[in-house]
Amino acid sequence: MRGGALIGDSPSAGAARRSVDVVLVQPNIVWAYDPFEHLGLAYLAAALRADGFSVDIIDGLLGELTTDQLLDELGRRDIGVLGVTLISHGYPQTVSFLERVRQAHPGTRIVAGGHFATFAADKIHAHTDVFDAIVLGEGERPFLHYCRNVLRGAVECLDDVCERGEKARRTGRSGYDLDELPNPARDLLSLALRRGAQASVTSSRGCYARCAFCSVPNFYRAGGVAAGWRPRSIPHVLAELAELHDRFRLSHFMFVDDNFIGPGKAGRQRAIEFAAAYKAAGIPMTFHIDCRAVDVDEEVIAALHDAGLRSVFVGVESVTAEDLLAYRKGVRAAKNWAAVEILERYELRKTLSMIMFNPETTPDAVLQNIAFLRWAEYYPRNPLSILNLYEGTDLLERYRAQVRGPFWDYRFNFACPQTRVVYEEAMSFCKGTLALERRLSRGDEAAARARTVLYRLRLGHLEDVAAHHGTEPAGERLARWRGRVDVLDSTMTAAGAPPAVPERRYLTGSFDEPADLRDETDVSS
Repeated sequence: MRGGALIGDSPSAGAARRSVDVVLVQPNIVWAYDPFEHLGLAYLAAALRADGFSVDIIDGLLGELTTDQLLDELGRRDIGVLGVTLISHGYPQTVSFLERVRQAHPGTRIVAGGHFATFAADKIHAHTDVFDAIVLGEGERPFLHYCRNVLRGAVECLDDVCERGEKARRTGRSGYDLDELPNPARDLLSLALRRGAQASVTSSRGCYARCAFCSVPNFYRAGGVAAGWRPRSIPHVLAELAELHDRFRLSHFMFVDDNFIGPGKAGRQRAIEFAAAYKAAGIPMTFHIDCRAVDVDEEVIAALHDAGLRSVFVGVESVTAEDLLAYRKGVRAAKNWAAVEILERYELRKTLSMIMFNPETTPDAVLQNIAFLRWAEYYPRNPLSILNLYEGTDLLERYRAQVRGPFWDYRFNFACPQTRVVYEEAMSFCKGTLALERRLSRGDEAAARARTVLYRLRLGHLEDVAAHHGTEPAGERLARWRGRVDVLDSTMTAAGAPPAVPERRYLTGSFDEPADLRDETDVSS
């Protein structure tokens, strides 16, 4: 098979190294997430192979590879260009790993891409010289041009590529017709499915909204080009779905669009037309979508449900007027309630995103958001979700005076001292429940139900703290709620829940206790 060798399919360490034009790698740096197929690398691989390049995709996360194992895997190849997507929370570990790659492969060009790399390109080049170039924005076209230049001696225009020593300059010319792209290379989908992941599909790119906390709008709007939300044609999407089902006999897949439903009446009409075409095609797979609350429309959801929609991710973020204005959601809180009611009518599984804490959060705002979650009967794993401040987002500029830390790990202080107390106490409780959660994650349906109970306890404790901080000693409240967790623990132990197991974190190769809920904010006053 040309390119795309799965882990373990390559020659032994003692065999001669084989030459590969491009290797696309995902280091094992992501924790507390379910396994997933890296669709971005799959699209890059398909575009490069269509131009005649040999390409391997190596996913350290799916393969559960330590740093040394991943380096050994790369060592079996003579690599022309190594591509990696940068993620802010794993940036230092990725750089450390790539420095070792640089030592072992001095002639290999190392190229980064992704949202974080796009907006932090100048800072990244100033921080490290490990990257030969950084691709800005959508990568298929600029990365292909870069590979033609360095591997074939071509003289391609390198718009939207920031080489070392240059200043980042985006043109936005990479916003091309998505039907021009070949379907993503599904080298590692079988491995992802074995690990419990779902197949991912994109039917569009971008989002028409301008939420201030999100980098997506600025990622797809650059150089004066307002790309916004761009759909693939419905026949193009259906052809890929039919191929996926035929090759992998899938029963379910996920649309991972930033927003499946496009803007206004035209966007809703496209969703309805897709539902009709998908149902007529008779492809026997159910599916998932992500969308905004304002786009959860009765007619649209009814049509999609009839075609196979079974779950929906909705970006709620908050139900307080102050937050919705700060986040530039462009929606009234009532829309969030209306969206949940529609999803409930069609018995769709729902995931509701919530930003519980930002620099200006008050305990009253926390209580308002908890009241909404209770009404919706939705209990998130992490009720302490905070506003992540990323490069390329407008809120980073708004809160710049309150932000500290390196550009890959911005942290903030709370303006309200009482909020700091609430956050610290609730975080202490949540961290104390992680070992039990890990046990329950490996159990049967009864353990899954118990995990929901645990999440309700986390939310209930946060509600108690937000409502009564200062009226009761924190230690007494913590002991009371930990007693409830102990009862759940004892019940599940009696029922035969499996013991907790350690998990590998980051690129260290070491085994630690179950991964923490991320405490991303500096909560000092």
